Amino acid sequence: MKVPLSRFRLGVAVAVAGAVAVLSVFAERRLLAHRLSHGARAHVHRLQMIAIFNVVIYLPSKFVWTRCVTEPTAACSRGKCDSWAGLWAVCVATFLLLVHTSLFTALFLVHIEPHVFSLVSSTCLGAYVLLNFWLLVLLPADRCLRFAVRALTPAMEKDEEVKDEKIERRKRARVLLAIALLLTVSMTLLAVHNAAGRPHTPRVEVRLQRLPANLSGLKVALLSDIHLGPTVGRSKLAQVVDITNGLRPDLVVIVGDLADSLVSNLKDAAQPLSWLNPRLGTYFVTGNHEYYTHDVQAWFQYLRSLNVHPLHNQHVHLGGGPGERLCLAGVDDIEALRIGYPGHGMNLGQALAGCEEGSAIILLAHQPRAAQAALEQRPDIDLVLAGHTHGGQFFPVSLAVYLYNPFFAGLYRHGEHSQVYVSQGSVFYGMPMRLGSTAEVSEIVLLSR
Repeated sequence: MKVPLSRFRLGVAVAVAGAVAVLSVFAERRLLAHRLSHGARAHVHRLQMIAIFNVVIYLPSKFVWTRCVTEPTAACSRGKCDSWAGLWAVCVATFLLLVHTSLFTALFLVHIEPHVFSLVSSTCLGAYVLLNFWLLVLLPADRCLRFAVRALTPAMEKDEEVKDEKIERRKRARVLLAIALLLTVSMTLLAVHNAAGRPHTPRVEVRLQRLPANLSGLKVALLSDIHLGPTVGRSKLAQVVDITNGLRPDLVVIVGDLADSLVSNLKDAAQPLSWLNPRLGTYFVTGNHEYYTHDVQAWFQYLRSLNVHPLHNQHVHLGGGPGERLCLAGVDDIEALRIGYPGHGMNLGQALAGCEEGSAIILLAHQPRAAQAALEQRPDIDLVLAGHTHGGQFFPVSLAVYLYNPFFAGLYRHGEHSQVYVSQGSVFYGMPMRLGSTAEVSEIVLLSR
């Protein structure tokens, strides 16, 4: 079978573009990391991610076009369905264009509140994931079913079926497409509705063996993965803060991925954090997305002005005098070392150095993988509070998130007396969708044994 020259050239172009994008990431991290300003690195990083993203989704987009446009309209007789076929092709092309431009919003459309284009294109990206999933699942399932039916069909009936096989195949393809589209639209609408709702406030009681009696009943409000940026703005953060204050916590902790852009773009959007008023303070650790902004130091400075205290591989003692307090420690996200962010990187030894001997240790670490590494290094840590997974955010992405992370969502035991709690996130990232997960402001109640 000969491959058309135009297709071959296009495939080569895509492969070359992907190779250039990957090489640019290597060059930026290895050769230019210390020569570019943080702002320049942030823009370079975004452009690299946009390039890689568009290369990666080229084949899925071609698959969608083939299944949704090329195959369904192939049998149209001239003049019979040209008009609706053309209109349908324009709709699918517009949908794919919105998908491919969705990441550009992180460069140009970050304001105090989300831009309509950001919300629409990001929702299309979520629908795109669902559509690819159902097209990939339904087609093999249908073929397996037909194979089973044929295996059980008498030979004479098979001969009669072969005559109409081509027509039947086209009809079945259209039915499968209709089912895939119906599932995609309905699940997208449900996911958008879920994401637009108020975060839940699960109450989780955690018993710590070394918690002083005077701190039993301490309420910790856990926030994570707010992702201020193209699709999350001031009003959503204000809602999260109001819910948090309504819990009347003694302590508020934010375990990373607060922002997806520079302080200069999100200063007004982040201002509601100053409304938090717990008696023991509000503390923050970085997530991987803080390092993607390449503006961490500016964020630290601005957060301090809002009375939010960053724990940069540091700790504080809370609760009282010696023997009557706990050690709250926080580590930088593990992504800092991978991207070579100067002066940053997870350093558990530094974070815990000086914690009072015998005191309960609560560690703030953004990623579950960081929590696992910390507990393997220091099994005396009583509790790790983490985020990052979003509870998978929405199906089918949740399947990959579940398999990749050692802890997915909720409370886990680790070893003899250590525990890990992973938040599902207080808002969402990028796509304004939640399906099979719930945004939460977690109320962690610490109890002594």
